[in-house]
Amino acid sequence: AGGATPSAQSTGKAGGNASSVTPKALSGGTGAPPEPTAKPKPRSSAANPDVSAGAGAAGPSSPTPACDATLPAVKDVGITGVQMGRVAADGSIQATSTFSAASDRKIIAVVTLNPQLAVTGTVIDYATIYGCSYHPSDTYTLTKPLTYFYAEFDAATTPFTPGTYHLRFFINSVAAWDVGYTITP
Repeated sequence: AGGATPSAQSTGKAGGNASSVTPKALSGGTGAPPEPTAKPKPRSSAANPDVSAGAGAAGPSSPTPACDATLPAVKDVGITGVQMGRVAADGSIQATSTFSAASDRKIIAVVTLNPQLAVTGTVIDYATIYGCSYHPSDTYTLTKPLTYFYAEFDAATTPFTPGTYHLRFFINSVAAWDVGYTITP
């Protein structure tokens, strides 16, 4: 299973309708955010017919690089953007790349997909990189073309660990997007 830190849980989800994650919702408005996470593991095709979850990621996101490793450049293979945000208790989302270990309990990364490239059978995974730690996610296989996918990190029982993090998203084992965020004490 993936994780933002050893003390936090992550869940990947997908959606096929971009209007389900509106820019207003991402900027902290009252739009319709993605449904809240109830489970610490990725949803399977039985729970969400748009995506199926597999075991830990294989390929480029599996090896643990040295601390000074240079990761290969990302390629245009289906991700058109990633927006980080905090999820409030009421489910609203506020776009930000700086979070608080003291007050934030859910962090979300909304990944915008090109539905011409993110087609049935496309495999999405990501890795959380924190210092010298490299945490691969489960893999997610699309069962239909989609316009967005999101990963949610939950610190409901244990606060997030302060630090600087990077998420690297992969499409079919090819590095597709990097995004950084910070968690302050």
